[in-house]
Amino acid sequence: MGWEIHLHLLAAISWIGGSVFMFILGVSIRDKENQDRVYPIIGPIFGFFEIGSLIVLVITGTLMIIDNGLITILFDDAIHNRVIDSLRYKLILVAIMAIITILHTYIA
Repeated sequence: MGWEIHLHLLAAISWIGGSVFMFILGVSIRDKENQDRVYPIIGPIFGFFEIGSLIVLVITGTLMIIDNGLITILFDDAIHNRVIDSLRYKLILVAIMAIITILHTYIA
């Protein structure tokens, strides 16, 4: 494992930390008028930050899969074990999350 894992973890921590921050911000600002003032300023900044983290996660994740020789194993339906199947499910969830994030950024 090289630099990819460190960058991958940093991007994941940034994504989760930013989401927790936005959740706490949403819970703590109860006044609708204050929400209308805060979210138009912070929302787009967070959206770009989230997209940037997602891009870093996808790139570093792909590099780690390739570097560890897992690309052929992932697409071989004859190979099944707990770790490989878990990675397959994780990649499906990543794809779903990426689509949801892009849609949310576009709509919001």
